[in-house]
Amino acid sequence: MSSIDNFTFKGETGKTLIKSPGSIQGQVFNLMQLEGCTIYLLDHSDAVYVDECRNCTIFIGPVQGSCFLRNCNTSTFSIACNQIRTRDCTELTIFLYSQADPHIEKSFGIKFAPYNFSYPFQDKHFQAAKLNPDANKWSVVYDHNSSEGEGHFEYLPPNQFVEESKEISGFPPPVNPVQRSVMYGGNIREDIIPPRAAKNIQSPMPVRRDLPPPAIANPTDNQNLSAQEDRRYVPFNSPKMGEVSQVEAKIQNQVQLNANISQNEDLGIIQVLTYNYRQGQGFEYDYTGVTSFPNEIIRGTLESLDVIVKPFNESLNLLFLCSMLVVIGFFVLFLQFFILRMTSEWRKEAWAIVIVFICISFIVLQVIIFLKKRNLSKDGEIKVLEFVTQENSKSYEQRKATLNATLNMVRIEIK
Repeated sequence: MSSIDNFTFKGETGKTLIKSPGSIQGQVFNLMQLEGCTIYLLDHSDAVYVDECRNCTIFIGPVQGSCFLRNCNTSTFSIACNQIRTRDCTELTIFLYSQADPHIEKSFGIKFAPYNFSYPFQDKHFQAAKLNPDANKWSVVYDHNSSEGEGHFEYLPPNQFVEESKEISGFPPPVNPVQRSVMYGGNIREDIIPPRAAKNIQSPMPVRRDLPPPAIANPTDNQNLSAQEDRRYVPFNSPKMGEVSQVEAKIQNQVQLNANISQNEDLGIIQVLTYNYRQGQGFEYDYTGVTSFPNEIIRGTLESLDVIVKPFNESLNLLFLCSMLVVIGFFVLFLQFFILRMTSEWRKEAWAIVIVFICISFIVLQVIIFLKKRNLSKDGEIKVLEFVTQENSKSYEQRKATLNATLNMVRIEIK
C-alpha cells in the first residue's frame, strides 16, 4: 500500500472507516466517492479534501490548514479546522470549529452549528494543529454567491443540536476543548451574525441511531478498536428561552479571498497570495483566512514591509513628480520663447543658443532624476531582500511557504 493510500478512504459504501489517534500525524487526508459511510479521523492533519461523498456521517479532527468539501450532499459533518470551504454541495449539516471565516461557493441548503465532537487526545491535537479553541468563527460565513439569492445557508436550530462522543478502549476519556454559546447549551455568550433569511432549506437526511454500526472496513489497521466501541449519542436539551441572551442583528462585511488555488501533482495545494502597495495605504491586508498559514504572520510581515518600503516609495513618488514638472516646465519655456520670437527680432544664432541651453538643461535634469531613482530603488530592494531572507528563514520555510517581495508587491506561495 502506497503512502497516499494510507491517507485516503475511497470508493466505499456502508462502512465504518476509522483513523485512530496517532495514525495521521499531520499528513494530508483524502475522502473520495463514499456513500452511506461513517468516517472518523481521530488525529490532526495538514489538510483534508472531501469529494463526492453522499449520505455520510463524517468526523474530522483538528486540521491545521483547510478542509475542502466538494460535490457532497445529504451528509452530516463534525469538523475542526483552520478554514472550511465548500463548493457545489447541497443539504449538509456542519458542526464546525473554524479559526477563520467559513466560505461557501455554489452550495445550497447548508446548515451550520458549533463544533460538537469529542474524542481522546483532541485537546493535544488542537495544539499540534496550532488551532486556538477559544477562537471559533463557525457563524461568520461568507457566501460567494449571495448575489444570486437566498437559501444557501442557515444556522441549525438549537433544539436540533446534538453532542457526539467517541470512546476508545485503552485511551483517555473523550474531550472537546471548544466552548459554545448558551444558545447551544454552552457557557459563553456570543453574538451570532445572522445569515440571509433562508428559504426552502430542507433538513438533512437524519442519522439512524437506532441501528448498530457497520463493521470496520480494515480491522487489521485498527486493532485497538472494535465495532462495539462506536460513537455514543449524547442527548442535548436546549436551554430555556429565558436563559438565552438576545442575538443582536449585526451584519459583518466580508471580503473575497485574493488567492489563486491550483492542485499540484503531489495532491497538494499551492496557494499564491499577492498584495500590491498603494501610496498612502501600504500593502493592503484584505485576506480574512488563509487556508494553511497563520494570518497573524502574514499581517506582521506586511506591516513590517510597510515600514521598510514607505520612505523609499514616497521618495520615488516625489522624484516622479519632479520629472513631470521638468517636462511641463520645458514645454512652457518653449512656448514663451516662440511668443517672444513673434514679438521681437532676435538673431537666429541667439535663438539657437537659447534652445540648445534649454534642451541640455532638460536632459541633465532628467538624467539626475533617473540616477537618483535608480539608486533609491536599488537601496530599497536591498533592504527588502534582507528582510525577506530573514523572514523566510524565521517563519516561512518551516511552514513550507516562500515569501517574495519588491517595493511594490508581496507574493506568498503556500504549499
